[in-house]
Amino acid sequence: MKTKIAVYLIGILILSSFKVALADDFFFTVNTGNTAGASTDAELATTFQMLSDLGCTQTKWSFGWQHIEDPRGVYDWTKTDYIATLAQQYNMSIILFSPQVSVPKWALKEGQTANVPRNPGEYANFIYQVLNRYKGSMTIQYVEIFNEIAHGTTDGVNPPFGPHWDDTAAYAVEVGNTIYDKVHDNFPDVKVGPMSLTQPHGLGSGMTAENDVKPTFMSAYFSATTKPKMDFLSIHNYPHYGPTQTGSFTYATQYNMMELYRDLLDSYGYNDTPLLITEGAIGTSSWVN
Repeated sequence: MKTKIAVYLIGILILSSFKVALADDFFFTVNTGNTAGASTDAELATTFQMLSDLGCTQTKWSFGWQHIEDPRGVYDWTKTDYIATLAQQYNMSIILFSPQVSVPKWALKEGQTANVPRNPGEYANFIYQVLNRYKGSMTIQYVEIFNEIAHGTTDGVNPPFGPHWDDTAAYAVEVGNTIYDKVHDNFPDVKVGPMSLTQPHGLGSGMTAENDVKPTFMSAYFSATTKPKMDFLSIHNYPHYGPTQTGSFTYATQYNMMELYRDLLDSYGYNDTPLLITEGAIGTSSWVN
């Protein structure tokens, strides 16, 4: 059966020290692109069978808030219950992905256009509800939120903001920290990544030199009055050609980009925070340029 899987990356790498070599603790898996509420049961079953055949032990799934809690306080677990059944059947751990693009209309901040939640506590409660429901039936080791919020932003302080986050970097920290605290207070073993970055926008206006990270949105994010809390930083890397995208690189590889992000985290004191590639591409096809 032909499934609707968008494979963004052959593997997810946990890279806690990427200066010279891969970390000792890393794993490869497949990121399935469809949201949990958008595939048929047959497609989901085939997906898990394929993941198992590939030898995967982890997979990233999107738990769309708008598909599960709409209206407020009314939950539909039909599709995610089936995912839990399949995860048990195939002994698969789940990376819970709940991006801001899935915030339901009732939970949106008034006047915002890029799916900004009105109340950090409501967002945190949704994540809690998912983890609490499946704490005995599905292994969830990682939670990733905020899809590419630095994409296309200016400085993270003054409008206009970017297409993926129509608010300040400081508010992103507030929301992320609220979710981090809620998860760790109730599920201390679950690791939380409060945001994901893509390039070149997540690095600023572009990669202008091999080790140069332009601190636009990220400077505002890491310099916020309240220090961002994170167990890992999610990276969505797509290799690029050409000086406008890669600076001194002829071809910017995953390794080149990870070095840039490693330097970024280290410069803000997050030396022991791992980088996880949870979306991206490997190859030289024109669509990644």
